[in-house]
Amino acid sequence: MTKFQRKIIIGQILGVKRLRLLTHIEKIKTNCRMSFSFGSNYQEYAFWIYSLFTPFCNNSIYPVLVKANEKYYKNYRLKTRTIKDFNEFHNLFYEYNPEKGKYRKIIPELIHSEMCEVILAHFIMGSRQRRKLWKGWSSTYLHK
Repeated sequence: MTKFQRKIIIGQILGVKRLRLLTHIEKIKTNCRMSFSFGSNYQEYAFWIYSLFTPFCNNSIYPVLVKANEKYYKNYRLKTRTIKDFNEFHNLFYEYNPEKGKYRKIIPELIHSEMCEVILAHFIMGSRQRRKLWKGWSSTYLHK
């Protein structure tokens, strides 16, 4: 994975993209995969992201219809393979919440030293809360 791809992933995770830690039936933690979803207004951006992460994918980017507010919208989805390369990001951005029995997304301390224009740009492009960004961080994070 290149440094540029790494910065894009960090920006996307800060937005709303997810890393999923898959488990076997025995509940043994395995590796992670990235899941991307982009609205139809971001089709060109979605295909550009796919072009950068094609080596990590088994399948192509694909359109899906999403229902929201009694309307259907076209989104573009991309899921990477489940590989150990993404475990670093899961360990960095997620912590286990034993009370709820699941992981929650956090903003790690080292984000202050990692932040750059590439991460910031992809954070903005990846966030569903673009209009609210300047009012503060999304309420879905726990700042560490």
